[in-house]
Amino acid sequence: MRERVSSTTRPSLMIESAFVGNRGVKFRMYRTFNQPDRVTDQRPNPNMGQGNYVCSCQTTTYTSWQTSLRKRYSKKLTFDAHYTWGKALSYTGGDTGAGFSGDSFGAVQEFFNYRPDRGPSAGDTTHRFTADWVYDLPGLSSAVAPVRYILGGWQLSGIFTARSGGALLITQSGLTSRPDYVGGNPVNPNWKNDFQYLNRSAFALVPLGPGRNPIRPGNLGVGAVRGPAFQGVDFALAKDMRLRERLNLQLRADAFNGLNYTPLSGVTTGANSANFGLLTSNTAARQIQLNARLSF
Repeated sequence: MRERVSSTTRPSLMIESAFVGNRGVKFRMYRTFNQPDRVTDQRPNPNMGQGNYVCSCQTTTYTSWQTSLRKRYSKKLTFDAHYTWGKALSYTGGDTGAGFSGDSFGAVQEFFNYRPDRGPSAGDTTHRFTADWVYDLPGLSSAVAPVRYILGGWQLSGIFTARSGGALLITQSGLTSRPDYVGGNPVNPNWKNDFQYLNRSAFALVPLGPGRNPIRPGNLGVGAVRGPAFQGVDFALAKDMRLRERLNLQLRADAFNGLNYTPLSGVTTGANSANFGLLTSNTAARQIQLNARLSF
Protein backbone atom coordinates (compact mmCIF):
# COMPACT_ATOMS: atom_id res chain seq x y z
CA MET A 1 0.00 0.00 0.00
CA ARG A 2 1.26 3.47 -0.87
CA GLU A 3 0.02 6.72 0.62
CA ARG A 4 1.20 10.29 0.43
CA VAL A 5 -0.60 12.86 2.54
CA SER A 6 -0.46 16.63 2.63
CA SER A 7 -2.61 18.84 4.83
CA THR A 8 -3.23 22.51 5.57
CA THR A 9 -4.83 23.73 8.77
CA ARG A 10 -6.57 27.00 9.60
CA PRO A 11 -8.30 28.00 12.86
CA SER A 12 -11.58 26.41 11.75
CA LEU A 13 -10.69 24.65 8.47
CA MET A 14 -8.51 21.69 7.58
CA ILE A 15 -7.69 20.50 4.06
CA GLU A 16 -6.18 17.06 3.60
CA SER A 17 -5.13 15.50 0.30
CA ALA A 18 -3.61 12.06 -0.21
CA PHE A 19 -2.64 9.59 -2.90
CA VAL A 20 -3.75 6.10 -1.89
CA GLY A 21 -2.91 2.97 -3.82
CA ASN A 22 -2.62 -0.76 -3.28
CA ARG A 23 -1.95 -3.88 -5.31
CA GLY A 24 -3.02 -7.44 -4.62
CA VAL A 25 -1.54 -10.53 -6.23
CA LYS A 26 -2.15 -14.29 -6.22
CA PHE A 27 -5.81 -14.13 -5.29
CA ARG A 28 -8.05 -16.93 -6.46
CA MET A 29 -9.74 -16.69 -9.85
CA TYR A 30 -11.70 -19.27 -11.76
CA ARG A 31 -11.90 -20.10 -15.44
CA THR A 32 -14.12 -22.64 -17.19
CA PHE A 33 -12.09 -25.48 -18.68
CA ASN A 34 -12.92 -27.90 -21.50
CA GLN A 35 -15.50 -25.65 -23.08
CA PRO A 36 -16.68 -26.49 -26.64
CA ASP A 37 -14.62 -24.99 -29.43
CA ARG A 38 -16.36 -21.88 -30.70
CA VAL A 39 -16.08 -22.91 -34.36
CA THR A 40 -16.29 -26.74 -34.33
CA ASP A 41 -18.39 -27.12 -31.16
CA GLN A 42 -16.07 -29.97 -30.09
CA ARG A 43 -14.58 -30.16 -26.61
CA PRO A 44 -10.77 -30.48 -26.31
CA ASN A 45 -11.36 -33.63 -24.25
CA PRO A 46 -14.60 -35.28 -25.42
CA ASN A 47 -14.47 -37.79 -22.55
CA MET A 48 -15.12 -35.22 -19.83
CA GLY A 49 -17.39 -32.30 -19.24
CA GLN A 50 -16.49 -28.73 -18.40
CA GLY A 51 -15.81 -27.34 -14.96
CA ASN A 52 -14.25 -24.54 -12.97
CA TYR A 53 -10.48 -24.30 -12.86
CA VAL A 54 -9.27 -22.24 -9.87
CA CYS A 55 -5.87 -20.57 -10.06
CA SER A 56 -3.94 -17.99 -8.06
CA CYS A 57 -3.84 -15.58 -10.98
CA GLN A 58 -6.16 -12.81 -9.80
CA THR A 59 -4.40 -9.45 -9.48
CA THR A 60 -6.04 -6.25 -8.31
CA THR A 61 -4.93 -2.64 -8.27
CA TYR A 62 -6.51 0.44 -6.78
CA THR A 63 -5.22 3.99 -7.14
CA SER A 64 -6.96 7.14 -6.02
CA TRP A 65 -6.51 10.75 -5.07
CA GLN A 66 -8.56 11.58 -1.98
CA THR A 67 -9.20 15.12 -0.77
CA SER A 68 -11.15 16.26 2.29
CA LEU A 69 -12.20 19.66 3.58
CA ARG A 70 -13.35 19.81 7.19
CA LYS A 71 -14.73 22.77 9.12
CA ARG A 72 -14.74 22.67 12.88
CA TYR A 73 -17.84 23.90 14.64
CA SER A 74 -17.81 27.70 14.59
CA LYS A 75 -20.37 30.37 13.88
CA LYS A 76 -23.04 27.69 14.37
CA LEU A 77 -21.81 25.65 11.37
CA THR A 78 -19.78 22.49 10.89
CA PHE A 79 -19.29 20.52 7.68
CA ASP A 80 -17.16 17.92 5.89
CA ALA A 81 -16.61 17.53 2.16
CA HIS A 82 -14.81 14.57 0.57
CA TYR A 83 -13.85 13.90 -3.04
CA THR A 84 -12.23 10.74 -4.44
CA TRP A 85 -10.90 10.23 -7.94
CA GLY A 86 -9.98 6.59 -8.30
CA LYS A 87 -9.66 3.48 -10.40
CA ALA A 88 -9.88 -0.21 -9.43
CA LEU A 89 -8.79 -2.85 -11.96
CA SER A 90 -8.92 -6.63 -11.85
CA TYR A 91 -10.14 -9.77 -13.62
CA THR A 92 -13.69 -11.15 -13.18
CA GLY A 93 -14.76 -8.25 -10.98
CA GLY A 94 -11.97 -8.57 -8.42
CA ASP A 95 -13.77 -10.95 -6.08
CA THR A 96 -11.08 -12.73 -4.07
CA GLY A 97 -13.52 -15.60 -3.45
CA ALA A 98 -12.94 -16.77 -7.05
CA GLY A 99 -16.52 -16.11 -8.09
CA PHE A 100 -18.09 -18.33 -5.43
CA SER A 101 -19.12 -15.33 -3.35
CA GLY A 102 -19.26 -11.57 -3.56
CA ASP A 103 -19.21 -9.40 -6.63
CA SER A 104 -17.55 -11.50 -9.37
CA PHE A 105 -18.42 -10.78 -13.01
CA GLY A 106 -17.95 -14.43 -13.86
CA ALA A 107 -15.49 -16.28 -16.06
CA VAL A 108 -13.27 -14.99 -18.86
CA GLN A 109 -13.87 -15.28 -22.62
CA GLU A 110 -10.82 -17.44 -23.34
CA PHE A 111 -9.30 -19.96 -20.96
CA PHE A 112 -5.70 -19.56 -22.15
CA ASN A 113 -5.86 -15.80 -22.77
CA TYR A 114 -7.53 -13.96 -19.95
CA ARG A 115 -5.44 -10.77 -20.23
CA PRO A 116 -8.03 -8.97 -22.43
CA ASP A 117 -10.58 -9.46 -19.64
CA ARG A 118 -8.86 -7.06 -17.28
CA GLY A 119 -11.11 -4.13 -16.54
CA PRO A 120 -12.82 -2.10 -13.82
CA SER A 121 -13.59 -4.04 -10.66
CA ALA A 122 -17.18 -4.46 -9.54
CA GLY A 123 -18.16 -1.33 -7.65
CA ASP A 124 -15.46 0.80 -9.29
CA THR A 125 -16.41 4.49 -9.33
CA THR A 126 -14.24 7.09 -11.03
CA HIS A 127 -15.60 10.14 -9.21
CA ARG A 128 -17.26 10.26 -5.81
CA PHE A 129 -18.20 13.33 -3.78
CA THR A 130 -19.91 13.45 -0.40
CA ALA A 131 -20.64 16.35 1.93
CA ASP A 132 -22.40 16.59 5.27
CA TRP A 133 -23.23 19.61 7.36
CA VAL A 134 -24.92 20.72 10.58
CA TYR A 135 -26.15 24.30 11.05
CA ASP A 136 -27.74 25.71 14.16
CA LEU A 137 -30.51 28.10 13.16
CA PRO A 138 -30.95 31.28 15.24
CA GLY A 139 -32.23 30.67 18.76
CA LEU A 140 -34.27 33.91 18.82
CA SER A 141 -33.35 34.41 22.46
CA SER A 142 -34.60 38.00 22.41
CA ALA A 143 -38.01 37.08 21.02
CA VAL A 144 -41.12 36.55 23.11
CA ALA A 145 -41.52 33.09 24.63
CA PRO A 146 -44.04 31.61 22.13
CA VAL A 147 -41.93 32.65 19.14
CA ARG A 148 -38.74 31.47 20.83
CA TYR A 149 -40.14 28.03 21.64
CA ILE A 150 -41.80 27.49 18.26
CA LEU A 151 -39.33 29.01 15.79
CA GLY A 152 -36.04 29.24 17.67
CA GLY A 153 -33.36 26.64 18.35
CA TRP A 154 -33.81 24.39 15.32
CA GLN A 155 -30.89 22.52 13.78
CA LEU A 156 -30.61 21.85 10.03
CA SER A 157 -28.39 19.03 8.79
CA GLY A 158 -27.93 17.10 5.59
CA ILE A 159 -25.87 14.71 3.48
CA PHE A 160 -25.18 15.17 -0.22
CA THR A 161 -23.80 12.33 -2.37
CA ALA A 162 -22.78 12.30 -6.03
CA ARG A 163 -20.89 9.64 -7.96
CA SER A 164 -20.21 8.68 -11.54
CA GLY A 165 -21.74 5.58 -13.06
CA GLY A 166 -20.46 2.09 -12.46
CA ALA A 167 -18.95 -0.19 -15.10
CA LEU A 168 -21.43 -2.22 -17.16
CA LEU A 169 -20.72 -5.80 -18.19
CA ILE A 170 -22.32 -6.13 -21.62
CA THR A 171 -22.68 -9.78 -22.64
CA GLN A 172 -23.76 -11.97 -25.54
CA SER A 173 -25.46 -15.32 -25.10
CA GLY A 174 -23.36 -18.45 -25.54
CA LEU A 175 -20.28 -19.49 -23.55
CA THR A 176 -18.75 -16.46 -21.83
CA SER A 177 -18.98 -13.80 -24.51
CA ARG A 178 -19.28 -10.11 -25.18
CA PRO A 179 -20.44 -8.44 -28.42
CA ASP A 180 -18.37 -6.25 -30.72
CA TYR A 181 -18.14 -2.49 -30.43
CA VAL A 182 -18.52 -1.14 -33.98
CA GLY A 183 -18.13 2.60 -33.38
CA GLY A 184 -20.15 5.62 -32.40
CA ASN A 185 -21.37 6.81 -29.04
CA PRO A 186 -22.26 3.73 -26.97
CA VAL A 187 -24.63 5.83 -24.86
CA ASN A 188 -27.81 7.21 -26.37
CA PRO A 189 -27.72 11.04 -25.93
CA ASN A 190 -31.52 11.09 -25.49
CA TRP A 191 -31.66 8.38 -22.81
CA LYS A 192 -33.24 10.61 -20.17
CA ASN A 193 -36.32 11.00 -22.38
CA ASP A 194 -36.77 7.55 -23.92
CA PHE A 195 -35.00 5.46 -21.19
CA GLN A 196 -32.91 3.75 -23.90
CA TYR A 197 -29.49 4.17 -22.30
CA LEU A 198 -27.31 2.13 -24.66
CA ASN A 199 -27.11 2.95 -28.35
CA ARG A 200 -27.90 -0.35 -30.10
CA SER A 201 -26.16 0.70 -33.33
CA ALA A 202 -22.81 0.94 -31.52
CA PHE A 203 -22.78 -2.82 -30.87
CA ALA A 204 -22.97 -5.91 -33.06
CA LEU A 205 -23.44 -9.56 -32.17
CA VAL A 206 -20.56 -11.87 -33.01
CA PRO A 207 -21.63 -14.48 -35.63
CA LEU A 208 -22.56 -17.89 -34.26
CA GLY A 209 -21.00 -21.26 -34.99
CA PRO A 210 -22.70 -24.67 -35.26
CA GLY A 211 -23.11 -24.90 -31.49
CA ARG A 212 -24.93 -21.55 -31.37
CA ASN A 213 -21.89 -20.01 -29.67
CA PRO A 214 -20.06 -16.89 -30.90
CA ILE A 215 -17.25 -18.02 -33.21
CA ARG A 216 -14.75 -15.71 -31.44
CA PRO A 217 -14.54 -13.41 -28.41
CA GLY A 218 -16.14 -10.00 -28.86
CA ASN A 219 -13.88 -6.96 -28.96
CA LEU A 220 -15.86 -5.00 -26.36
CA GLY A 221 -13.81 -4.58 -23.22
CA VAL A 222 -14.97 -5.45 -19.71
CA GLY A 223 -16.64 -2.39 -18.19
CA ALA A 224 -15.88 -0.28 -21.26
CA VAL A 225 -19.22 1.52 -20.89
CA ARG A 226 -20.39 3.25 -17.72
CA GLY A 227 -23.91 3.36 -16.36
CA PRO A 228 -25.85 6.47 -15.30
CA ALA A 229 -24.43 8.70 -12.59
CA PHE A 230 -26.13 9.20 -9.23
CA GLN A 231 -26.76 12.13 -6.95
CA GLY A 232 -28.99 12.65 -3.95
CA VAL A 233 -29.38 14.72 -0.82
CA ASP A 234 -30.99 13.96 2.55
CA PHE A 235 -32.17 16.68 4.95
CA ALA A 236 -33.02 16.70 8.65
CA LEU A 237 -34.60 19.40 10.80
CA ALA A 238 -34.52 18.85 14.56
CA LYS A 239 -35.18 20.72 17.77
CA ASP A 240 -34.45 19.78 21.38
CA MET A 241 -36.63 21.27 24.10
CA ARG A 242 -36.21 20.95 27.85
CA LEU A 243 -39.67 20.75 29.38
CA ARG A 244 -38.45 20.16 32.92
CA GLU A 245 -35.16 19.50 34.64
CA ARG A 246 -35.11 15.82 33.58
CA LEU A 247 -37.74 15.87 30.86
CA ASN A 248 -36.64 16.58 27.27
CA LEU A 249 -38.56 16.51 24.00
CA GLN A 250 -36.99 16.20 20.56
CA LEU A 251 -38.95 16.98 17.40
CA ARG A 252 -37.42 15.80 14.13
CA ALA A 253 -38.28 15.75 10.44
CA ASP A 254 -36.18 13.70 7.97
CA ALA A 255 -36.43 14.01 4.21
CA PHE A 256 -34.68 11.19 2.35
CA ASN A 257 -33.95 12.10 -1.26
CA GLY A 258 -35.13 15.55 -0.24
CA LEU A 259 -34.99 17.09 -3.72
CA ASN A 260 -36.92 14.14 -5.17
CA TYR A 261 -34.20 13.40 -7.70
CA THR A 262 -34.74 9.86 -8.97
CA PRO A 263 -31.79 8.58 -11.03
CA LEU A 264 -32.60 5.77 -13.44
CA SER A 265 -30.69 2.49 -13.21
CA GLY A 266 -30.93 -1.20 -14.06
CA VAL A 267 -29.51 -1.16 -17.59
CA THR A 268 -30.35 -4.34 -19.53
CA THR A 269 -26.87 -5.49 -20.63
CA GLY A 270 -27.70 -8.70 -22.51
CA ALA A 271 -27.07 -7.87 -26.16
CA ASN A 272 -29.48 -10.61 -27.31
CA SER A 273 -32.37 -9.18 -25.31
CA ALA A 274 -35.16 -7.25 -26.99
CA ASN A 275 -34.75 -4.73 -24.16
CA PHE A 276 -31.00 -4.35 -24.64
CA GLY A 277 -29.82 -1.02 -23.25
CA LEU A 278 -33.15 -0.18 -21.66
CA LEU A 279 -33.31 1.34 -18.16
CA THR A 280 -35.62 -0.75 -16.00
CA SER A 281 -35.54 0.74 -12.49
CA ASN A 282 -34.88 3.87 -10.46
CA THR A 283 -34.10 4.93 -6.92
CA ALA A 284 -36.82 5.60 -4.38
CA ALA A 285 -38.75 8.85 -4.53
CA ARG A 286 -38.65 11.39 -1.71
CA GLN A 287 -39.67 10.05 1.70
CA ILE A 288 -40.49 12.27 4.68
CA GLN A 289 -40.44 10.95 8.20
CA LEU A 290 -41.73 12.84 11.26
CA ASN A 291 -40.98 11.73 14.79
CA ALA A 292 -40.85 12.90 18.37
CA ARG A 293 -38.86 11.50 21.28
CA LEU A 294 -39.49 12.12 24.95
CA SER A 295 -36.58 11.36 27.26
CA PHE A 296 -36.52 11.50 31.06
